[in-house]
Amino acid sequence: MKAQYSFTLLKGIDFDALSRSFRDAAESATTAAGFVQAINPMLAALEDPHVWTELPDGKRGYPYVPPYRANYDYAAVLKKLSSIRRFSGLGFAGRTADGIGVLVVAGLPAENDELYEDVIDAVRAMADAPGFIVDLRSNSGGAEPRAAQIAGLFADERRMYARSQVRSGPSPDDLRESPARYVGPTVEDPYTRPVICLIGPGCISSGEGFALMMKSLDHVTLVGQATRGASGNPQPVTLSNGVKVWFSRWISLEPDGTPIEGRGVEPAVEVEHEGPGDPTFERAVELLHEQIESARTSPP
Repeated sequence: MKAQYSFTLLKGIDFDALSRSFRDAAESATTAAGFVQAINPMLAALEDPHVWTELPDGKRGYPYVPPYRANYDYAAVLKKLSSIRRFSGLGFAGRTADGIGVLVVAGLPAENDELYEDVIDAVRAMADAPGFIVDLRSNSGGAEPRAAQIAGLFADERRMYARSQVRSGPSPDDLRESPARYVGPTVEDPYTRPVICLIGPGCISSGEGFALMMKSLDHVTLVGQATRGASGNPQPVTLSNGVKVWFSRWISLEPDGTPIEGRGVEPAVEVEHEGPGDPTFERAVELLHEQIESARTSPP
């Protein structure tokens, strides 16, 4: 882990000191479960939600689960929508009273092509909407290629949305850049009218990749609060006792090279989420109407 963990330099981690603090307890453990219990405080000290353990029986433990204050109220959002379609494990879609299309994507499950076909059909069915809201505020991540399938419905051309670095040697500053990540149209006639993409601290991991995809598009405005700032592309290492330790292997970067770890993807328009209902959603609708009117009155 010391040689491969991606955030050693960025977070200023001293693995030697951490190991010394917990080695005795780990070496004295007589079971896999006891070993995990001994190393959990060490792993939690990394403050990385993409670090976890997996016992030989497949049971996972997450030593660091940071709390966050949600900036969404989907019960309030649903009351504003009609023609609602729900997508199990992913989210829902519908229209506001004035015809704005809304797609809430709460997760990105890797499997189930039929599920994504249903989502694509729902978005395509709202192609006549004067504006669109793509809501990622509760997106817990999953498969980033699946995010590209959906973002591609709004992509007018192929654009770089993110870069990344990985460890390339024993020193924490031995880093090499991986191939840049791109998003492009997934249909012949993508939606290019005004789009608001809602984000917040509940958006994490591949959800943040999704947010970066939307940010790369000129007709999309990010609204809400910064995302969680945790994208690690975790992979496991299997120990001699059968325990797997998963940990971050990349540093996700914006196209300009800015790391999102601990910072998040920032909105163009920040909204304080206070009071009853969903003020962030309400502000998005207001902004979208302004953009729709501006597009209508602008010369061709």
